[in-house]
Amino acid sequence: MAPSASTLLAKLLGAKANYSPETAELKRWLVELLGDAELRTAPQVRRFHDALCFLRAYPDDPELLREVERVLDGFAEREDLKRHAPALASTGIAGTTLHFALYWRTARWLVDRCGASVTIDWEEFEHQDRIPDLLELLLPHAITPLYESGLGPRELLATLKSPDETDAAFLVVCFVAAPMPEAIRQKLYDDLDVPLRIAPGPRSPTRTSAHASGSPRAFRTGAFVRPAKPVETLKRSRRAEVTRLSPRRGKALIDLARGAMLTRLRDLYAFWHANHRDVRLVDSGDGLQTAWIGIQPRHRIVLEAMYVGLMLQNGVPVGYVQASALLQSAAVNFNVFESFRAANASSIFVAALAAVKHLFGTKTFVINTQQLGEDNPEAIATGAWWFYLKHGFRPRDPDVREVMNEELARKKRDPRHRSSPRTLRRLARGSLYLALDGSERTTVTDLDAGAIGQHVSRVLIERFGTNREEGVDEAVRETRRLLGLRRDFLTPAEEFAWAAWSPLVLCVPEMEAWSRGERADLRRLILSKGADDDEIEFVTRFDAHRKLRRAILDLASSETAARTQS
Repeated sequence: MAPSASTLLAKLLGAKANYSPETAELKRWLVELLGDAELRTAPQVRRFHDALCFLRAYPDDPELLREVERVLDGFAEREDLKRHAPALASTGIAGTTLHFALYWRTARWLVDRCGASVTIDWEEFEHQDRIPDLLELLLPHAITPLYESGLGPRELLATLKSPDETDAAFLVVCFVAAPMPEAIRQKLYDDLDVPLRIAPGPRSPTRTSAHASGSPRAFRTGAFVRPAKPVETLKRSRRAEVTRLSPRRGKALIDLARGAMLTRLRDLYAFWHANHRDVRLVDSGDGLQTAWIGIQPRHRIVLEAMYVGLMLQNGVPVGYVQASALLQSAAVNFNVFESFRAANASSIFVAALAAVKHLFGTKTFVINTQQLGEDNPEAIATGAWWFYLKHGFRPRDPDVREVMNEELARKKRDPRHRSSPRTLRRLARGSLYLALDGSERTTVTDLDAGAIGQHVSRVLIERFGTNREEGVDEAVRETRRLLGLRRDFLTPAEEFAWAAWSPLVLCVPEMEAWSRGERADLRRLILSKGADDDEIEFVTRFDAHRKLRRAILDLASSETAARTQS
């Protein structure tokens, strides 16, 4: 007698980490049995869907992959999916509705992509009373009498929009058309916190259809093996194949990344401001690729460089990794999506670190406290702290080391011991570090950018009073002379970077005494911060400029010390 669907699903999900020929046969049997059969409950539908996505990322053979893709292609039309669609809302499964309040950049992207499917979720709209006042700012003055009609926010939008336009699309278009700086536009929209309802549609993002076309295919013929010595594996790792992508291909992968986040009810700064001209595809072999995406020049951080990588297994988005790099170090945020965590997370993590190592010249990696569980219930629930410890990361904070040693002693006495949530929160009070060369260098997370900003602001006030704009203009002129910038024309991105860096340059003591070569290197470094299609060169130049690096660190530490004393 064949086992029930729920039994098969439970066996499959429990067997992911222990791959075997029997598991492969079970997967084939599962697809054959359930491909056209109806499931009884919403959780069964969701588990089956996630199992199919897993099999698409890690197929046994071409035949199984074709069958999985056939079932996924028709998933929205399944009768059991239609019956349980309300209970499966916000799962990202094709044929279901998403409910999420997006930031401005992502909301505009979504409306451009599938505006006919996007509406305002009025029942969840806490700040809808602000709509009339905002519309007075956003719309032509001739419409002003309409605001005295007594219509509520919902009725007001319904009256103003065109018949073929949704209320959400109309509101986003109003923000786009309003003559105001982009930063103010973003702030006004984000503060409104508009909850959106994304209905199923031909271009609505789903986890079901998420796939990068043209990706290599690899088939799983053996067990998932966790690297026995992840640190040694990382040290010995060679530079993977890196391909610079065309803007068109870069945009396609950015769209895929935004959809992968949206369908998991996430939004990420680096994806809001993603730069389609700065996308690299790193191929780590065995079907694993990572699309490393830079940030648009006007939204880059003044010092560190931030890139985010969408991790693809056989073209399926399986997670993301974010790296903020400087000082031969990188603060890393790593997340494997839930459906794929039981299989290959360790190998994916090591491959991600290897890519960061080679792209940025990183020698020390940092996992910050938020990733470890500070204000992050998911990290506490999954015991993320121990995952990083097993991969060679160690705390520098003496109090955290003490808690770690106590827990390690308990585990030695009782291998079944598991740290309590309270203990995990104590462990998460300090960052974790992995130094490939064993040194305890200053890292990007030790660089107090707030202290540097405070120092620059004080210098501008001392020299120019409250007229800060004039101060920045003068700093630009002085820095041009000081660094020998003779080019009359800069690109808008280079001008923006030069204006951002000029006040900081004037705060560096005794720069007049620097050699011509040192100042020329700084000039090229600043211009590289404004490169339209590459911020990695900036990291390389900064880390190679010893005098500037030392000056910035000294400035930050002296400002921090002065602030502490006061």
